[in-house]
Amino acid sequence: MNIRRLLVGLAWVGAGAVLVRGVSGSCNVASSLRWLASRPRAGQRTDRPCFLFVLPMLREQRLIESAIERFHGMAVEWGAACVAVVTTEREYAEAAPDCGDTPTPDLAAALAERFGPVVRHYHVPDAGAIMVDQVNFAVRLELKRLANEGIDARRVFVAVYNADSRPDPRTLSAVAALAAADSDVRVVQQSALFTEGLGRHGATADGIALLQSRWTLAREIPRLRRQAAQARRGTSRWPRLAHCVGHGLFVRGDVLQEFVGLPTTTMNEDLAFGYLLCAAGVPIVPVPLLEFGDSPSTIIGSIRQTRQWFWSYPEYPRAHGLAAAAGLGTPRTR
Repeated sequence: MNIRRLLVGLAWVGAGAVLVRGVSGSCNVASSLRWLASRPRAGQRTDRPCFLFVLPMLREQRLIESAIERFHGMAVEWGAACVAVVTTEREYAEAAPDCGDTPTPDLAAALAERFGPVVRHYHVPDAGAIMVDQVNFAVRLELKRLANEGIDARRVFVAVYNADSRPDPRTLSAVAALAAADSDVRVVQQSALFTEGLGRHGATADGIALLQSRWTLAREIPRLRRQAAQARRGTSRWPRLAHCVGHGLFVRGDVLQEFVGLPTTTMNEDLAFGYLLCAAGVPIVPVPLLEFGDSPSTIIGSIRQTRQWFWSYPEYPRAHGLAAAAGLGTPRTR
């Protein structure tokens, strides 16, 4: 009987914890929505940063043309911007023998020729390269090219997006306004919603999309806001932790050079990079404009995606080791 009472008590504790978390999440959603209704104020600087879009591609035949058209249009409208499309030899190594689609690298080369010189195609010759290798490969070459043209890395924001990313058209102006208003804005994160495909793949897929979108509003944006505010003050002995996302991520060129690119020794580079930035006291500034992306259309696809995302959490000790090796923060703050 005592065991039964204990189990009932534990069940009520669990239910209470879920209730508290749900209420706090709903409050956070309301706060995020109010914040998204704001707009960053333009600063007094007259110089316009240069934006470098980096689009890593692997088996993206269905999306590559529309993605390049989208980011080419944003780059042309801004003026001081360019697009780097990065493919990998891995696509050829893993291609099915009966695959009739034109490989993504071939499509990228043709599209870069059509949209050039704003769009450039880079191909990583390593068949084992993953997305972070593609990003670092293109960033290294593009920053070198821009430096040869007299553009300092401190004036360049590298913007990493996926093929399915659909950022708000005002994104570049908003990021530039944030950087103009505060010289400490070196890393900017644009969060995503996944609601544009509702009704296309059934109730389960809609639920997945809504859950991912609620996470953005209830957890991701509030954590970014708290971390950025605290890092700007620079007075806390216990830094806030926030994570970066591998799409909608803007990083100033000199920061990437200082960190020698995004981390490559963890399964996912974005959460580890966020840990390093938090350890270094660098604010990860959220921009109050969203992008839209695609969520998995099947349960199996959702399980695969979630497995990939949450593998980062057991790798926090490895991120800690990277921060310690780089001398970022102190043992206490790490």
